[in-house]
Amino acid sequence: MNLRDLGKPERCVELAFRGFVLILGILLLPALAALVPFGPLLVLGAASYFAWRIRQASPQRPRRERSTSGAERTPVLRGGGRQI
Repeated sequence: MNLRDLGKPERCVELAFRGFVLILGILLLPALAALVPFGPLLVLGAASYFAWRIRQASPQRPRRERSTSGAERTPVLRGGGRQI
């Protein structure tokens, strides 16, 4: 969120609604998980979804290029390299 977003009323309403839904979800998830028989599965699914969202929102790290320089290894034959 930028400081400029505070001047846009629709963006402020959107952020307030997202915060409200987040707090409501945090409060209702444990209560719902205790009531239904598949509660642990519900908690696991919610945790994996939130972890995925956090991972997608985080900046991507640059991938390191594989170095292809250097000699390739050759297989060593049995018997010291002599053919039998």
